[in-house]
Amino acid sequence: EISCSLVGSEMCIRDSNLIKRTLYLLLRQPESVLAGKRFEKAQRKYLKLTERYHTLEQLSNNIPSADVYMTGSDQVWGPTENGSYDSSYCLSFTKDTDKRVAYAASFGVSTLEEQDVKRMKEWLKSFSAISVRETTGLRLLTSIGILGAQHVVDPVFLLSPKDWNILIQDGTSPALDYVLVYNLGQVDESIKSCAQELARKHNLSILSIEDSTKIKYADKIVESAGPIEFVRYINCLLYTSDAAD
Repeated sequence: EISCSLVGSEMCIRDSNLIKRTLYLLLRQPESVLAGKRFEKAQRKYLKLTERYHTLEQLSNNIPSADVYMTGSDQVWGPTENGSYDSSYCLSFTKDTDKRVAYAASFGVSTLEEQDVKRMKEWLKSFSAISVRETTGLRLLTSIGILGAQHVVDPVFLLSPKDWNILIQDGTSPALDYVLVYNLGQVDESIKSCAQELARKHNLSILSIEDSTKIKYADKIVESAGPIEFVRYINCLLYTSDAAD
């Protein structure tokens, strides 16, 4: 039997127009709360979690027991909101004798500042295996002297359509044909243009799953989607227009 636990953390998304973003987030607070509750419900149902840690010190003083420690996926090795790097995502809280691996880790940047290179190399040099989800990550690792990493798919693609369909079998599908937009951060004009062209060409509605920016050109806006609802909208779409950092 294989058992694993996830150590939780929170991510903030940067936006240059702080005032507008703050007002928008305040206005959609009820929907955000509902989305958060749906996320937590899915967490409790499908994931085995450790207790919540808030600092590296807490992790170091109370290390979760495991045979292997794994980190990975979206921008775990990228800079935080203030530009610094959080070594806990590089498993710096573990002991030298612990086995560390990374699956589909992502930097979110293509280069590191000179002062960050030494620290990142020190944090990663003792990993037993490293894989990343982008070729830019491979090049970055090679540039700092971390060799032998593998390029792999994002974890979402490890499940088959049948696996995903099991998760969303209970629930109501959207009652319209649509182009699905998921725009992270500021409005991306290339996404907007692509979505509008697809909608015009195929006589479709534009449906936007909101992040931190209001997509005014969408015909329908979804502000309270949890993980299961998110997958259901993806499963029923005809076209998608999105961006990943």
